[in-house]
Amino acid sequence: MKSKNSQTTTNYTPGTAPVYNWNDINEPGTYLFIEWGTLCRVPYDGVAEGRSPRVTFFSNIPVAVAKLSDDPYIPISKARQLAADNDLVVNF
Repeated sequence: MKSKNSQTTTNYTPGTAPVYNWNDINEPGTYLFIEWGTLCRVPYDGVAEGRSPRVTFFSNIPVAVAKLSDDPYIPISKARQLAADNDLVVNF
């Protein structure tokens, strides 16, 4: 993976969903782990300065996520639709 402006390029070519390295997430939203198709909701408090992160993920390898929405609370059905529209694996 190559990091460029907080976005990550991988072997995956997304439709319109921006792809980030997990460690570069700095905005709330609904994200999808590209490798596993697992959904992750990152609330405002999870990225707000001075707040304890509510979401922590540790890995020995870079983990790519696709941002499906700026809204961390979109309905599951909408998240599935957005993932499918971007040819992403859905495992939630």
